[in-house]
Amino acid sequence: MECSLTVLLPVEDVQAELAANVGRLLEVLSELTDRLEIIIVDDGSTDATIEVADELASRYPQVRAIRNSASHGRTRAIQRGLYSARGDVILLIDDDCCLPVDEVGLLWRAAKEHEIVLGRLPRQIASDSTRFRRFDGAEQGGYHMLSRRAACRLWDCVGHQATLRAELARTSARWHEIEVGPRSSYNRTLEPNCRPGRPNYLRAIHDFTLGE
Repeated sequence: MECSLTVLLPVEDVQAELAANVGRLLEVLSELTDRLEIIIVDDGSTDATIEVADELASRYPQVRAIRNSASHGRTRAIQRGLYSARGDVILLIDDDCCLPVDEVGLLWRAAKEHEIVLGRLPRQIASDSTRFRRFDGAEQGGYHMLSRRAACRLWDCVGHQATLRAELARTSARWHEIEVGPRSSYNRTLEPNCRPGRPNYLRAIHDFTLGE
């Protein structure tokens, strides 16, 4: 049986970008698996982020929304999402979705053979704090895909890739890294073995944001 996938999306004050980012995720992830859920964890936003998240959840059965009444930080938000996750595999992704989401397919295919997969940005891109703002210093987030069992085992360090990598090295755990992000072209396409003919969620999200 095909593995199920949970995407944990911790967010805070992203009302303007959330619908488009979730739309991009639905567009691509629906090509990878039918057993999909996106859990939006609103970490105490002061804008209308939770209202947008709730509306997305009401329109799309793949989306669920959870709210923290106050901001507790990325790691706590992820932990809150893990309590509700149903997927066999967990994808942790930054709220700005700065990685071209087409490349989630690279992580997904690697996760079929490895329990822990880290998406490593090219060195020159990782140093560009204006384009990939969360990959710098103590606030480093990152893209990683791991089994739910591994996510629960690494409970205290799943929020930041540098911390996670350090813990894996400390415990002599095995993990797999692949390079993701822009290389020769920013807009990559899905590989030919992905299934075509899915509903155009991106168009539906666009219509929703315009009130059509």
